[in-house]
Amino acid sequence: MKQSVSLYDFKNAFQTSSCRKEQFSYEALKGIYEYLTDLEEDTGVEIEFDMIAICCDFVEVSLTDLEELENYKESQEVWRGADSVVYSN
Repeated sequence: MKQSVSLYDFKNAFQTSSCRKEQFSYEALKGIYEYLTDLEEDTGVEIEFDMIAICCDFVEVSLTDLEELENYKESQEVWRGADSVVYSN
């Protein structure tokens, strides 16, 4: 049995989680959601919502943290905002 997840559901799941609500900014969550839904469309494969897997697969890094950004220079950038960037591990 599968359930479709809207952008609202996706963001809400993180924001109401006691241990994951600080994992990503509100804007980054939208970027990750759009990346995953585009990936589903491109591959034709449905992706199961798994909050822990998403937290393991993606990282949001502040654009002011140059040392941390250097650690992800080989990773795929999936979203860029005004203050941060999200990479796929």
